[in-house]
Amino acid sequence: MGRRILSSKMFGIATAAFAAVSVFATGEAKAEQFVDLSAQGHVELSDGTKVELPVSQDLHGRAIKVIKVVGTKSPVQFKAGHVSNKAEVPALFINETALNLPPHVFRFSLEHELAHHKLGHITNIINAFFARKSLEERAEMAKAYEKEADCYAVGEMKRSGVLKSDGVGALFQGTLKNGSAVHPSRDERIEHALSCFKKAKGPALVRK
Repeated sequence: MGRRILSSKMFGIATAAFAAVSVFATGEAKAEQFVDLSAQGHVELSDGTKVELPVSQDLHGRAIKVIKVVGTKSPVQFKAGHVSNKAEVPALFINETALNLPPHVFRFSLEHELAHHKLGHITNIINAFFARKSLEERAEMAKAYEKEADCYAVGEMKRSGVLKSDGVGALFQGTLKNGSAVHPSRDERIEHALSCFKKAKGPALVRK
């Protein structure tokens, strides 16, 4: 079983240019529960599939916590953020509704959000915010980071032997067809992800 986070609120770094970095909890935080899944090493989906949670660190070498959010009214299923407003504990928040996703889509979303921490995207967006970069500049950064995170995720899945090229497109079925201010269009993301898949190394061969 996971360990419940004791804090009654969870803070993220919210900017209009980076939808993935935000907060689940608001004034209704008392109705939500936060369960740390990191120690158990896996998460069980609604269909019974167990997805391994990779031991991950952010760009600064800090362990990334994986936290399930129960009882939230937020429609967002995955968010990269921090446990405290001091940004000392990087975390990936998983809305309990995400447990209904197909295993491959869940794994892709997991790797994608972890990539935002691993590749320094969150730190860069925070710095851009405090440097008073324009909304347009931060939006362009966010779009580029979405594609980088997609690339990282499909690469990890290919190296793990759980993804083939004909399965890449299906990973994006739930994404915005025309994109948004901070997300490229679905077709653009699929095209980029396929390119990344071709360049990524496959699973290592074990010689008998």
